[in-house]
Amino acid sequence: MGLFQTSLVAAAAVALLASTSVAVPATMVSPVRRDLKFNFGQDKIRGVNLGGWLLLEPWITPSIFETTPDEVVDEFTYTKVLGPVEAKTRLEKHWSSWITESDFGEIASKGLNFVRIPIGYWSVTPLDGDPYVQGAYLWLGRALEWAQSANLKAIIDLHGAPLSQNGLDNSGKRGPVQWGQGNSVGTTLNALNKIRDDFASHPAVAAIQLLNEPMGPQLDMSMVRQFMTEGYNNLRSSNVAVAVHDAFQGVTSWNDWGAGMSSLVLDTHHYQVFDSGMLQLDAAGHAAAACGFGNQMAAANKVTISGEWSGAMTDCAKWLNGRGVGARYDGTFNFNGQTSQYIGPCDGKYSGTVSQLNEADRANIRRFIHAQMVAYEKADGWIFWTWKTEGAPEWDFRMLTNAGLIPQPLGAMDSDAEDEGFESDDPDTPSPTQTTFPTDSPTSLPSETGGLTDLPSIPVNPGSETALPQTSPTSGGLGSSIGSAPNKVQEPELSQNADQSGQMGRSVIIAMGTIIGLAVLAIIIFTLWICRRRRNRAKAKRTSKLRPFLCRRSSAQQPGMPAAPPDAKTQSKVMDDLMAAAYAAENGIAWETGSKRSSGSSLRREKEEASALYASQKPNEKSRSLYVKQLASGFWKRSSQEEAGNIRAPPSVAGKTEMTSQSGATESTWNTWGVTQHHRKPKEDWIKRCIRLGGTK
Repeated sequence: MGLFQTSLVAAAAVALLASTSVAVPATMVSPVRRDLKFNFGQDKIRGVNLGGWLLLEPWITPSIFETTPDEVVDEFTYTKVLGPVEAKTRLEKHWSSWITESDFGEIASKGLNFVRIPIGYWSVTPLDGDPYVQGAYLWLGRALEWAQSANLKAIIDLHGAPLSQNGLDNSGKRGPVQWGQGNSVGTTLNALNKIRDDFASHPAVAAIQLLNEPMGPQLDMSMVRQFMTEGYNNLRSSNVAVAVHDAFQGVTSWNDWGAGMSSLVLDTHHYQVFDSGMLQLDAAGHAAAACGFGNQMAAANKVTISGEWSGAMTDCAKWLNGRGVGARYDGTFNFNGQTSQYIGPCDGKYSGTVSQLNEADRANIRRFIHAQMVAYEKADGWIFWTWKTEGAPEWDFRMLTNAGLIPQPLGAMDSDAEDEGFESDDPDTPSPTQTTFPTDSPTSLPSETGGLTDLPSIPVNPGSETALPQTSPTSGGLGSSIGSAPNKVQEPELSQNADQSGQMGRSVIIAMGTIIGLAVLAIIIFTLWICRRRRNRAKAKRTSKLRPFLCRRSSAQQPGMPAAPPDAKTQSKVMDDLMAAAYAAENGIAWETGSKRSSGSSLRREKEEASALYASQKPNEKSRSLYVKQLASGFWKRSSQEEAGNIRAPPSVAGKTEMTSQSGATESTWNTWGVTQHHRKPKEDWIKRCIRLGGTK
């Protein structure tokens, strides 16, 4: 699991053209024991890492390190400070209790079909002078037996190399990246050869990973590629897949490597918490970045998985960045002179359980995990980091599943699944099958080399329908003195059934999508036509002489405006002034404004004009002023005996004395009053206007 590393900044930008890979059945090494199988490139990999077990990481099991001095930051210093006897005693207790056979049964019960088991070189081929103690390799053998009993497949992952391939505590030794110096590469190849000889024929072993997270930006990549080539040649005849990490170069940087190699799996890791820029994303931003990363994986020209990822959106977990280093998120990060700026608090996220997280955090973690699972299954699958921890809930698959934050069943995770319940009609997780591999196509698009912050684009791997010649890359170079590459196993002919069925399925989906799209377009066009037609009819009715008989609604009294009693008088001088102003300006700017506003409205004046009460009160019975009609129907409460000539006008806005008659109002006063007091209604959108005018019911 990579710490201090910069996450790949992903964006959802690549249009995915899916292509079905054709599997090549591999020749069985031991037909009697080969009772399990797995189709790489067809069945999805859904697994967990058994982190912190056979190789210590302080943040996964901090209790092991809390009783040691501060200088103990990794397994190298742990065994060196405690000494071989005490270290062996403590580690034997840890190995026998942290992961047991019951864990494998529980892993299978969660719908998972893979486990990735990290182990260091020192447990396989110890070097003189190393302080490490032995014993983890025996537990690796037991783990494979437990995996077989639980019907799980395993990837044996060489997680730590001599002199450290990445400088992180998960390599066994925190510090400078020195792998590649001396005989460190040869020792690494020796360890892989021993793993091949001891476990490659085991029915539970589906793949061996050559090396976890080599820090490409700090290494000679030509040396790294040569190591990968020799490692592949040494392992290929063993009938297991060979997994290689992208060395933080981006998945496209490997497009030009591996031509002619079958049984190859490209592993890329995606974390969004080891970079301050990514830490500032909100939950939606994190999900979008994961989806973009999944699109890149899906377009790769090799079987591609995300071998490490988590539900974390902060780096707040205790010692996640290393013992004594701090977190970027809360600004406490301090390592080799590097510091960080405060982004947010780590309260409740430093150590604890899922139940101790607030509801918003739980919801965001659930959506983030769901998005990643869907995204990575656009390619060939995923392996979550890690199965369990001592108090890092965002990283603890077991805890997250028990708390309901992992979708179940895992086979029901398409992009159309309900966000809350993850319900879908997809089939359940497929059971492991005979280990088979797709043949890589020799055709690839130009590659693009990317760094830690690059988001390269990746070409699509077209399916192949005929067997390709399996030519091994040239042996020699690094580690060639250790052992030559064994002869490759002859591959049987390819079956075309899977490819044909895949093409038929895609054709059906495309046809259905086209039909649905045309139907939706037709509905939209028809709706717009109906809306326009009814709006024109409504407009024609308003201008018709027979409109009083055709209209269905009357607006003499608008909804929500109670009618005034005949003998009521206004209780407010302000209302008197408003009504007087409206009446006096009937032929002025208020009338003009009211006409414009009422011309497109649905208000009717039939009953209003027929009302003797309102007719006697209004200076113009044929008024089209919406302003006047609204005031008259809802607020004007004057006596029918009151003479119209005594209507009071409002005070002059210029500060003149109050006028007591309409005739005393100057034109400038009414114009100013009308402009100042008039407020237009907000503009309607076309849908609401269509409905209001009788367009859609």
